[in-house]
Amino acid sequence: RKRPQGGPGLGAGAEAMALAQAAAFCKGGVIGVVPGLSDAEKMLDNRTCFVPGDKKAELFPAHNIWPLKYMAYNTEIAAKRIQLLYEMSMGAAPLIVTTVDALQQKILPKMEFTAYPQEIAVDKDYDLRELAAKLIDGGYQRSAIVEEPGDFSIRGGILDVFCPLYDDPVRV
Repeated sequence: RKRPQGGPGLGAGAEAMALAQAAAFCKGGVIGVVPGLSDAEKMLDNRTCFVPGDKKAELFPAHNIWPLKYMAYNTEIAAKRIQLLYEMSMGAAPLIVTTVDALQQKILPKMEFTAYPQEIAVDKDYDLRELAAKLIDGGYQRSAIVEEPGDFSIRGGILDVFCPLYDDPVRV
């Protein structure tokens, strides 16, 4: 709920300071929920004054999906959401700022989310058909060229996969 100009409540800088103080005293992650994207961006800008440089602060974005618009799904946003969910599920304690819209969008239950990752080790053999099936079940798209998070390709005995946790694709 937006507060009226000059109304009760904290200002944007004070909200960022309160969130940073909560993050400093909590063992787990802290999530600040604001009405809209512009509010989230302001809070992230203001938090730089109060959060130590080594403390990670991130925006948990909402999907920009419009009901009647084809191709509205943004893989970069999906990758960012997956990255932050993975970090939180692994016990990282980031400071998250998000919007009401982002919280209203469905996510996988933690049990399913943490059961999905596939560790791939050096000097170990894998069945590429099984890996491909698992990637497809997890929402990856098979493509000729791996260009964005969620793509994978198999050529011969080589698997290229663009995991949302990395900035670049990985070759196996």
